[in-house]
Amino acid sequence: MSLLIVGCGYVGKALAQHRLNQLGKNVSRTNSTVYALTRTDENAQALKEAGIHPLVGHWLVEESLPELPQDLTEILVSVPHREDPASGLPADSDQYHVQGLQLLLNRLSQTRTAENPMPKLVYLSTTGVFGESVPGERVDETTPVSPTRIGPRIAVAAEQWLLANQSSWKSSILRLAGIYGPGRVPLLQKLKDGQPLAVPQEGSLNLIHVDDIVQAIQWLLDTEVFEPLYQLSDGHPVRREEFYRYLSKIHGLGEPEFVDASPQDSRARRSTDKLVDSSLFWSQSKLTPIHADYRSGLSALL
Repeated sequence: MSLLIVGCGYVGKALAQHRLNQLGKNVSRTNSTVYALTRTDENAQALKEAGIHPLVGHWLVEESLPELPQDLTEILVSVPHREDPASGLPADSDQYHVQGLQLLLNRLSQTRTAENPMPKLVYLSTTGVFGESVPGERVDETTPVSPTRIGPRIAVAAEQWLLANQSSWKSSILRLAGIYGPGRVPLLQKLKDGQPLAVPQEGSLNLIHVDDIVQAIQWLLDTEVFEPLYQLSDGHPVRREEFYRYLSKIHGLGEPEFVDASPQDSRARRSTDKLVDSSLFWSQSKLTPIHADYRSGLSALL
């Protein structure tokens, strides 16, 4: 049961480390490998030093894609939702991830048989697909999407392609709320530097700790029965002002200062006031969040 991570960034590396820890404890998986697709030899060397088997190539460029290992049984796609000039697509296209998924499917299907079926796929999307949500609206997997920025538009296009191709590639989409964890806490450095925060004080932050993302992905890879689409948050939205005041307090910093954000600021454009409902995932998986809310998650990082 070998795993390929396409887009081995913050979440991908956390999953890789989790899987490597599992392999070290489970002698029945000694023939398993954690692979990661990377673009450069420099990144490949860093992955190798971390115990990850690198495959060098670009998932959006067919001629650069390496041969994919025959022992693959699982794939995680955790590529950032942004434009990529190497793809050859127009700058305003929403088809970047669709192109990558198509190339992966084509490459894999050339050698797959009934005895060696297509690997299970988990695709990481974003709750940013609800760009025009009504303030205070609760959004779940059945809520119509309304992406307003290029990143969520790319995610929606990939979601739609995967849902339309379930017959040829069984997959599950995991829409992630705001990610935080070790080395990744929103605006913490600005607070430490005493800088004002150009974020709205009102509105809700929907969050998910990287530890809980990893356990969710692992459940999806391990389970036989799963839905094609889930949302993932800790289920406890918090007002932005409350979050940053608590963050300042536990780090022994002064009260945060808030200033109006410029409409051109990316954080202002991303700010919405939706309430992410992830009850479908937690009820079906029967998992319990490792970090039940932002207080638990932030305190664990101290």
